Amino acid sequence: MSRKVFISSAATRDKALVLVGRIDPIAQSFWWPLLPTLDDWGRAEADVIEMKAGHFGGMPLYTEDVIENALQLFAAQGLIKLYEINGKRYLSVDPESWWKIQTHIHQSKRDADRSRIPAPPEDYTPPPPQPREESREVAELREPPRLPAELRGNGEGEGEGVREEKGKSRARGRRQPREENPVFVEIFEAGKWRAGTSRGNTIALMAATLARRRDKTAADLLAGTRSYFAHCQATGREIMQGETFFGRQEKWDLDNTDWSIPPPQQTGIIQHPSARAAPRETPNEAIDRGLREMQEIRRAMNG
Repeated sequence: MSRKVFISSAATRDKALVLVGRIDPIAQSFWWPLLPTLDDWGRAEADVIEMKAGHFGGMPLYTEDVIENALQLFAAQGLIKLYEINGKRYLSVDPESWWKIQTHIHQSKRDADRSRIPAPPEDYTPPPPQPREESREVAELREPPRLPAELRGNGEGEGEGVREEKGKSRARGRRQPREENPVFVEIFEAGKWRAGTSRGNTIALMAATLARRRDKTAADLLAGTRSYFAHCQATGREIMQGETFFGRQEKWDLDNTDWSIPPPQQTGIIQHPSARAAPRETPNEAIDRGLREMQEIRRAMNG
């Protein structure tokens, strides 16, 4: 369970902590990771093996030797009290100084000592400062890195090896352009996306989509993209950004999205009544009309 601990900027000016840093900078840096291990009364267990395993296992810099050295230096400078009760070692900070910074701790806890860590004995006496050899980690950090002999200059400026090595370092530090899959490039360039589309992000989404959708291929992405642009051109629809098209909604997927081109609408033409076609006559009506025309021809011939 995580704990909330306030840290004051005044600690960077604390004389005792500054003196610890002059002796061992790594021990000084251990002060801030140590604070969250303290309970509401400013106490904690101080078994180095348990501290390393329980709180600092993911911090390779703080070995058991480094932790022990830091605790000894903190105690010698009066930052903490190191004490043993019934064969078990504990540490504590001054509770009044602790509560002055940890303003979130309720007054009821300050009035009643309910800590599972016993308080330091009343006759506690701080240990005398004990000079210790620098740990191997400190010595390695303080020693400046040295170039191999073949890369060092001959005393008349830098050698060729140094310049070459620096050039390689600068080249490694520069961000190399990311290679783009030509298939994804073809899909991206199938049409003109909405302003603000990121080419790199869109191509990255294509790759992520195919990694997630094993049932689809780049051909499906291309088909969906081409259908979408043809649909927008035919309908006048506003084109979306590439990140949206290849995003979570998967607008490219023709199985779930219809980008077909609608048929042209039939425009109704209103004709003048005189231009309308006469109704078609039935066969019987055609026969009757023929008989009437023949009778009219006979009457005209007879005169």
